[in-house]
Amino acid sequence: MWAALLLTTAALAGTGWWRPIAMRLSAERDRRRILRCAEDSGGALSKHLPRVRCRRRPSGELVTDLVLRSGTSRADVERLLPRLAVALRAFDCWLDETNQRSDRVRVGATFVDHLATESGFVPGPGTRTSRVSIDGIVLGRDRRGAEVRVHLLGRHLLLGGLPGSGKSSAMSLTIDQLLSDPATCVYCLDPKMVEFQSWAGRLARLAGPDLSEALPVVREVQALMNRRFEELAATGRRQVSAGDSLVVLVVDELPFYLAKSAGPGVVEFTESLRDVAARGRAAGVIIVASAQRPTVDAIPAAVRDMFEVRLAFRCSSPDASDAILGRGWASRGFDASKLVPGRPGLGYLLYEGAAPTAVRTFLPRRTDVPAAEGGDGR
Repeated sequence: MWAALLLTTAALAGTGWWRPIAMRLSAERDRRRILRCAEDSGGALSKHLPRVRCRRRPSGELVTDLVLRSGTSRADVERLLPRLAVALRAFDCWLDETNQRSDRVRVGATFVDHLATESGFVPGPGTRTSRVSIDGIVLGRDRRGAEVRVHLLGRHLLLGGLPGSGKSSAMSLTIDQLLSDPATCVYCLDPKMVEFQSWAGRLARLAGPDLSEALPVVREVQALMNRRFEELAATGRRQVSAGDSLVVLVVDELPFYLAKSAGPGVVEFTESLRDVAARGRAAGVIIVASAQRPTVDAIPAAVRDMFEVRLAFRCSSPDASDAILGRGWASRGFDASKLVPGRPGLGYLLYEGAAPTAVRTFLPRRTDVPAAEGGDGR
């Protein structure tokens, strides 16, 4: 009899019948913790407790829907988030910004540090035939484990950080996705002559450290930009739109080409680059550049301020972090010099938001990308 009972129990356990029950019990436990946290907060929520409904997703993430009562607001829930994270023993809690109703708030919680481990980029179905101007590029994931996608149409991208922090990996990941779109035309400037060799046969132009080679590349991009404006004027359009092809100028270690020691032609190079940065977005001409410390001394403000998307990897100081993200972010808690060492690809992304967000870039999907910045492939 005992043997039959054990066999029956093992068979039932193998079917996973207990998982939905366990998830319901866990959700009810979380609901009680949230209500207790609201009661102890001492704010408006403690006097007017919301209705709470919790559910656990298969990934383990907790989703909580709150129906607010009169006298409370979304701001009260936002102030409660740090307490909620402690009460739930969660790694992070956040508000779901997709819900726009004033009396309903959705709170998410994750119990895993998705930034602690690195992973390779796995392209989804149809990635090889996607249009970059429509789908954008995938950089990595955020602390909630969500995929981070950046749309470069009408935006320049600046990457900065110490050697070994992840710039080369992020640049390689970006180039590979740009070239996955047959309609995208990519020009590259590589002072080290090792970063972009894997794609040499697929690039429109590739130039090395010699400014006499790099300047004609920028001039060609500038001329292409002017032709695009003529085409737009002929069709009565003011700028390109999603679905149009992109022209991308990728510059590794941008300050190298802007230094006076680069040789004759640096002034013309700077002016041509500034022209492309200022006017190119409307024509679908985009700049992707990297720099270890893009200060005003290294990159003129007229050029640096044109980069709307910025990704700051680990830096040497708060000033270096602000040089990438913009003045004042380090003092507000977004200091790339305080990022955890030994986590290449970890950084702050400033993109279409009120504040930077922590991300971990994916490892390049290609296996033939040369290792750089310390030999770790990052």
